[in-house]
Amino acid sequence: MPNDVPMLRTARTSELDALRALVARSWRALAARSYAPEVIEAALGVAIRVDPALVEDGTYFVAEIDGELAACGGWSARVPTVKGADLPVPRAEVRAMFVAPEHTRRGLGRALLERAERAIRDAGFDTAYLVATHSGLGLYRGAGYVERGVHVVALPGDVGFPLTLMSRPLRA
Repeated sequence: MPNDVPMLRTARTSELDALRALVARSWRALAARSYAPEVIEAALGVAIRVDPALVEDGTYFVAEIDGELAACGGWSARVPTVKGADLPVPRAEVRAMFVAPEHTRRGLGRALLERAERAIRDAGFDTAYLVATHSGLGLYRGAGYVERGVHVVALPGDVGFPLTLMSRPLRA
């Protein structure tokens, strides 16, 4: 009988290819409700990707079920500048949160978000920031994140990719 209880752990560099495949599968399936196909494909690998530096830093996590990668996500204090946004530097951001389509609605995204927020708080930050895709807004709003504005990223092929800047205070 399979074990449906997820195990959360730190991602390994040896899993980068599997993580990339998970992200692509998740993005293509779950973003289809929020973005046009040309935006989905243009964003993949450019704005939608696993940053290997997060894995190397030990700030990227996976949810594993029965030995299978079911979800991933993490955080970083090494974050890019968002043009036109009034964001503090330094700051910590939740990054690259994805759930395999067959594992949605099981609390994996929330569990990884809480793990990242705990690590952000432990690193001395009192606020978590993130740049949300439209398909992730429900998760983040439900976790108490507040919208700070919309930012459109220019992707190859002159494709505009709207994202929402969000933040939430972290309490000890």
